[in-house]
Amino acid sequence: LHKAFGMAIKQGYMTINPVDATELPRVVKKEIVPLSDEEIPLFLTAINDSEYKNAFALSLFTGMRLGEVLGLSWGQVDFKKQEIVVNQQLQKSKTGSCEYYIAEYTKNSKPRTIKPPPIAFEYLRDEQTKQLGHRLRAGKAWSNPDNLVFTDDLGGHYAIFTFYNRFKKIAASIGRPDARPRP
Repeated sequence: LHKAFGMAIKQGYMTINPVDATELPRVVKKEIVPLSDEEIPLFLTAINDSEYKNAFALSLFTGMRLGEVLGLSWGQVDFKKQEIVVNQQLQKSKTGSCEYYIAEYTKNSKPRTIKPPPIAFEYLRDEQTKQLGHRLRAGKAWSNPDNLVFTDDLGGHYAIFTFYNRFKKIAASIGRPDARPRP
């Protein structure tokens, strides 16, 4: 509105901009409250039967953002150094379609190296074994061109929306419906 009224003033239709005196309300971001020490074992037990178990656990133990976890490639994981380089993320196309792509940047455009606890690498090794089994069963149908860590039975990436909803359902089951993966 401010810009439109400004243009009206330039064109001589108005003499003052009526929205000059308005103040926008401050955007209050909800603080993310991590799971407590008592809730973590409950969460880990609750995810045990989920196909997303390893991704949920990695999210919990690393603090990685949702798109970073789902966009993580095996090339970013160093088992020997026990490090993960976070420099890309899975993003949903903004065209309204159901297409996804790997963005070669993070939310703040700064790559970072994290050193998660050793248990995180146990979940990554479990995912590696699970993925190898899927790959062998899928045969020629297997397709994982981005070398993603977390994939479905045919090597495709997980859908962000589905991952988020499953996380919320599990969090609610342990009494923490407000918990969410890092945005």
